[in-house]
Amino acid sequence: MLKSKEDTPTGKLTPGWRTWLRGPDRKPVKPSASLHQPALHCTLLRLGIDYGERMDSSNRHIALINLYQDEVRSFLTEAGFGEESLTRFMTHLVAAMIDYRIEEVSYFPVVYLFDTIDPLESVLGPHQRICLGHSHHSDAVAEEMLLKGAPLSTDRWKLYICANGDEFEYGLFAGLALPIGHEPRHVLVNHSQRAINVVKVARIANRCLELESNRAHTRRFFFSADGDITQSPYELVNRIASAAVKDAPEEARNFLREYLFNSIKHGILGSHGALIAVVPHGSDELPSCFTDAVRPQPPVDMAEILTGYANPTGLAESRKLAGLTELLTGALHSDGITVFRSDGTLLAYRAFASVRQGGEIIHGGARKRAYEALKREVRDGKSLRAAFIHTQDGWMDTVEN
Repeated sequence: MLKSKEDTPTGKLTPGWRTWLRGPDRKPVKPSASLHQPALHCTLLRLGIDYGERMDSSNRHIALINLYQDEVRSFLTEAGFGEESLTRFMTHLVAAMIDYRIEEVSYFPVVYLFDTIDPLESVLGPHQRICLGHSHHSDAVAEEMLLKGAPLSTDRWKLYICANGDEFEYGLFAGLALPIGHEPRHVLVNHSQRAINVVKVARIANRCLELESNRAHTRRFFFSADGDITQSPYELVNRIASAAVKDAPEEARNFLREYLFNSIKHGILGSHGALIAVVPHGSDELPSCFTDAVRPQPPVDMAEILTGYANPTGLAESRKLAGLTELLTGALHSDGITVFRSDGTLLAYRAFASVRQGGEIIHGGARKRAYEALKREVRDGKSLRAAFIHTQDGWMDTVEN
């Protein structure tokens, strides 16, 4: 920086001469001399006037939101939200939520758009609602809402936004009487629900955002390199959850599947990836394809815990369920493979696979190589019932016997 006004050509510290310029030899030169430095002058011309002219005449500027705005507009019209201000809001919301961070901390909020908030009690039942703010700016309200509400939008609390004319109200709500494993979406985006027009927006996997409605067909936006996507991430998660509870007690099977589905769905978000394997019921031993693992003793019987929660006798059942949720999340975030038994039991985590094929041993350090090893075991039909993979770049797959 200039140290005194005497360093400037006119003896005054004017706005045009606030910093030193540097010549070709990297030594500071006074601004008055800079115009007589050919190399420096050419650099300024090349980076300034000449480069700007090339940008204006030949380059194209493409905003990603313009590529999917028409699809968002079509979806909202189908869902009963035809206002252009809502299209602008939703387009900005999709762009913000695909990788939402505050100071490099990732958040995974779930947002519900309502056409009216008044009938929510009659549709959802007992619930809590907290207003966080109002806005008249459709282009800015998405970021404003996320900044205030995303850190609070956890498994229980969801964000809501409702437009009344040109004013947006946004905040948080939570259902208080939902069955175990159920979320507000089970009620609100059900196609038989007609009291409120609803759109639910959620990031359901890395680089994948889903828009659901009680009146429109679901849209999924994939921001990944894989252009050949035919299955929803939710379908793949549901398949592995179903395989993990196939032999669970019949009275616990359905809500255990819902609970495990939600646990896996939330557990893989923001993780570096996940591998899951399901072994047949009937033994506490791991198949020989696993060379190492952390094995809780005794194995965690999820069906027993959830049955106790469904028929509570005190506070202990609720605390057991909370502990189970934390345990599953930690297991899914660990390196290696999480192993379930098909009767709804967590058998191991941080497991690693080693499979011999054609005289070559393939070790399971890299996820996709480990998954290929698990797939062969599943297709063999003896040691594994199913396997699932979710990579950090958003790719998912499930294989079943």
